[in-house]
Amino acid sequence: MAVSPKIKNRIIKLTLYTNMSAKGIISIVSEEVPVTIEDYCEVLEEYEKTTGKKVTKGNKYNEELIEISDDLLIKLCKEGWSNTKILNFLLDTGYVIPYIELQNRINKLYKDLNLGIRRTPKKKKQPRKCGISDEEILALFDKGVTFPDMAKYFEKIGKKITAQRLNMIIHEIYEKRGEKVPKRNKKVLEDKPKKTEYKKVGPDDYKKIFYLREKGLTYEQIANYLKENGYKISASSISKLCKAIYKEAGKAEPDVKRRTTSFINKRIFDLKEQGLTYKEIEEILKDDGIDISLNSISARGYSEYKRRNVHVRGSNSREKRIMLSNAITDNELEKLLKQNYSYRMLRELFKGRGIDVSYAYLQKRIRLLRANLNNETNNSNIDISTINEKRFNNVLLNLKETKAASDEQLKAIADYYGFEFKKEA
Repeated sequence: MAVSPKIKNRIIKLTLYTNMSAKGIISIVSEEVPVTIEDYCEVLEEYEKTTGKKVTKGNKYNEELIEISDDLLIKLCKEGWSNTKILNFLLDTGYVIPYIELQNRINKLYKDLNLGIRRTPKKKKQPRKCGISDEEILALFDKGVTFPDMAKYFEKIGKKITAQRLNMIIHEIYEKRGEKVPKRNKKVLEDKPKKTEYKKVGPDDYKKIFYLREKGLTYEQIANYLKENGYKISASSISKLCKAIYKEAGKAEPDVKRRTTSFINKRIFDLKEQGLTYKEIEEILKDDGIDISLNSISARGYSEYKRRNVHVRGSNSREKRIMLSNAITDNELEKLLKQNYSYRMLRELFKGRGIDVSYAYLQKRIRLLRANLNNETNNSNIDISTINEKRFNNVLLNLKETKAASDEQLKAIADYYGFEFKKEA
């Protein structure tokens, strides 16, 4: 907003020749036209640029400027002028006096001269630019709403005001009442979510706790298990409860040691060596009370195999492929396909025999089998006996040197093609 030269002059004089605060100066000069803190700062910056002097407050006070006659002050007061209006008039006519000094001087004059009670016209209340009434602000304040939440609420309904301004308004309201701003419990406008209702551990749950403790779970693991099922209980409470349960049962509580990382890694390694998949290992560990993700199991298993310098027995390892090729022959697979066996039926059949085989492996084997059958049909005149046995044996020996293949693996390959493997060329 553009500030008039008259108001600029008032701001500069009050800043230079009094110790009044910026808030006090703005309040006085805003009686006619509202002035913001931004306007106040711009006026002082403009003064510094034009004069080349830095604004310093109160150190240029000139006592000659406050020699105002008592008659002039009494005359203005009797005409119904307010202190602010008198101060602005004095500023425009060359006099400078702090507002508080002017107020004290007028009060002393009325007292000394026995002029009675001074009656000043009530200042007209100017509506706020934001359009928010004191009643709206007080209603929220009495509910305990914080100033930042008030500002957000008013912004949502299209009335922009800062939290700082709301704070000032509340202080002004209570100051007019002659009361202190009350302390209150801070709340937000939105309803708080209801507290989660937890189940309490009762006698019906003691059997489950006893069973979990017997399985080797720690107090913390039992507490976490119960929390996942809607109970609220700590590990220390589980400890006291277990002692009471075992005492009543007349049994000694098992000495459960906290499972370490090395213990879990060893468990994963042992299960993997038994031919289990990581998914199956995950289910077993969860049954044992060890909550661990599938990715973590895979990473731990790989690290343990690497630490032991042992080849990982993955589902696609060379050993497993050879084992499966021996256990599931092409002839048997061909017969089952002719009987319209699906992938699921094939997997269940082989799983019943103790052969863990994936859908991907079956799909690959069947695709290769069908390709070979097509080749045999198209090239029925090819005789496998024409292959050089010695050359084939040399290829196997080369695999032994370059790929570190074992004799058993090479023998399995030779058997598959109907040759005899010889350890020497």
